[in-house]
Amino acid sequence: MEQLHLKHFGPIQQAQVMLGDLNISVGPQASGKSLFWQLFKLVSDAPAVREEFLRFNIDWGKDSKGFLNLYFGEGMQYLFSGKTRVATESKSFDLETLFDRRKNGASNGESVFYIPAQRVMAVRDGLTRSFQEFRAGDPFVVREFSDKLHNLVQSEFAQTACLFPQANRLNSYSGCGAEEAGLAASMVAQYAAS
Repeated sequence: MEQLHLKHFGPIQQAQVMLGDLNISVGPQASGKSLFWQLFKLVSDAPAVREEFLRFNIDWGKDSKGFLNLYFGEGMQYLFSGKTRVATESKSFDLETLFDRRKNGASNGESVFYIPAQRVMAVRDGLTRSFQEFRAGDPFVVREFSDKLHNLVQSEFAQTACLFPQANRLNSYSGCGAEEAGLAASMVAQYAAS
């Protein structure tokens, strides 16, 4: 997908966005930035999103408003109206196509990794949270991001004293030595204390 076109979606009256490998939006609060990117994630990964909900036995039946509340968060059922239009450069989408689990076939996995503006919700009392620890009214992207972070902390990060940078994850860095591991632990402790 190279472009996403929207009309009458929540606070967004009209938008045409050209997409790249890394996309960042800047603008006033409540202007629709997060909603736009959540919709982009849904359009890109609808089968994977539906499968993730079903993996945790969360079923919206045929209720489109229920799906909108589950995906975007409680109270968001009115984002779509009869005037809402969503399209890429090659395909138009209606709400039913995005939420109906019988449409679009099986998932090929995710293509979008979304870091939500509400990412602070991913940690409670210094601990990461799994998908099912959230309320049904919390946005999907927050629940999914938190679950990925939780799984990463419980598996990969639990096996090393060095959280960042990891070996072979950056082009010009080979990994943590003792000094870097101590610095990383100190930075994590400072962050947790703030």
